[in-house]
Amino acid sequence: MEFPLYYYDEDEHLPEKQALDEILEIDPICCHCKNTGVQVPLVMVENISDNDEYDGYAFTACHLCKCTSMHYLIQFTTETPSIHGIDYGRQFKVTKSFPSRAFDREFSDEVSKISKDFIDIYNQSKEAENTGLDKIAGMGYRKATEFLVTDYLKWIKLEDVDNQWLENPKTPLAAKIAKIPNEKTRDVSKAISYLGNDETHYTRRHPEYDVQFIKAFISVLVTEIESEITYREAKNLLSKK
Repeated sequence: MEFPLYYYDEDEHLPEKQALDEILEIDPICCHCKNTGVQVPLVMVENISDNDEYDGYAFTACHLCKCTSMHYLIQFTTETPSIHGIDYGRQFKVTKSFPSRAFDREFSDEVSKISKDFIDIYNQSKEAENTGLDKIAGMGYRKATEFLVTDYLKWIKLEDVDNQWLENPKTPLAAKIAKIPNEKTRDVSKAISYLGNDETHYTRRHPEYDVQFIKAFISVLVTEIESEITYREAKNLLSKK
């Protein structure tokens, strides 16, 4: 059994060189350094079985950082006008890469100062989601939310809440959320916890909501916390007058 192979030849001695450049579409953004530049195709193998999930695989090297990436390919048909009518050709484009090209989500310095762990856990969950681990990413987003809520409560320093209670593993997230004084922040945190719990159970209580809703609610939560940080800065300014 032979699989069609295509190689890159720097000196263009191999006839496959032209074929590889013509049939393979590669994003110019490197999976490693995230810079835009030439991604040199090294080798591509085309699958011949109907049972394969992908139509082929390719390896590329970044012209800038020299690192190698692996790509999963799907095949599509091209139509090119010619004097004979329409010429139909085959091309392959990348559907998934390793390592993932996904960029970390950036958060404000204010959020980073309150809970750097939240940002780390969120972006690790995002990486899991982007690499196809969508069944476990939701649990990660829920954990990120618990860190953000806990560190937020530490930051606002409520009279009836101390760090020992917040850091106690027996203190449930629901109890922490109940201590949030702002209603909107409290409600969106509660919604995230409900959907996050769904991600850990066999049967969902809210099947119409998925991970995308968790991420959307987290964005609202972050915005509310950032607004409160800014508001407190304004109050601090006024108190000096």
